[in-house]
Amino acid sequence: MKVITPGRPQKGWAKEYTCTGAGNGNGGCGAVLLIEQDDVYETSGSCRDETNYYTTFKCSECGVETDIIDVPGNLKLPTKESWARRHPKKLSCIHRFENGERCTSPALELSNHCYKHR
Repeated sequence: MKVITPGRPQKGWAKEYTCTGAGNGNGGCGAVLLIEQDDVYETSGSCRDETNYYTTFKCSECGVETDIIDVPGNLKLPTKESWARRHPKKLSCIHRFENGERCTSPALELSNHCYKHR
């Protein structure tokens, strides 16, 4: 193989994950997704006086969140809220109409549906 024009350097990482809903009540759709470093964010859960932190992605197909544990490298992850501000289009309504078309309205805050479909 010979490089004709060099490309840009790889930023971050990418890996295939399955939407399972792990850590979030399960219920994932089973879609296999290519998740990139920019797709993940930090979520947390508290029990008693202990807080646990998780690396999470939101499925672009069904909107369910999945926690993952085998993330490459030591990442400084954004919180879910700061990630959502940087990626407003990824937080769109997941409602599908009878003809298979997807609603294009923005989702309410951090929910999976717009005002009409909640």
